[in-house]
Amino acid sequence: MTEDIVSINSGRCRCGKYRFRVFGEPFWVSYCHCSDCRKATGAPVAVFAGFKSDEVKLFGEKATTYKSIPEVKRLFCSRCGTPIGYQDARLPGEIYYYIGVLEEQSKVVPQLHAWISERLDWLSIADDLPRYQHFSRPR
Repeated sequence: MTEDIVSINSGRCRCGKYRFRVFGEPFWVSYCHCSDCRKATGAPVAVFAGFKSDEVKLFGEKATTYKSIPEVKRLFCSRCGTPIGYQDARLPGEIYYYIGVLEEQSKVVPQLHAWISERLDWLSIADDLPRYQHFSRPR
């Protein structure tokens, strides 16, 4: 990635210790209804955007990680506790950010729902997006 390429989005944790710029469009934007994402975010549903790792430039300090399952590292800020995203060893070269850490969140529109099988019964999102019972991408 060259320095003359303009970033299309940026993000940070709440305190700004972890900061990044994105130099490419997200290739995947999804609601996730799984219980692991709910635990990681404290929210009834998570929305994340997938980016190619080589299109992301980090600033500030690295995120702290937690292995929620052997293949998945959850990223969060050790200072303010902001959930940042995750990386899955089965999807190399990719990083997934929760859209809440993006500066321009309205640019990132969900394309689908994953893990509908674990959706909370009382949560209903009225849209016509594709719904997957489990993973929305092969692993």
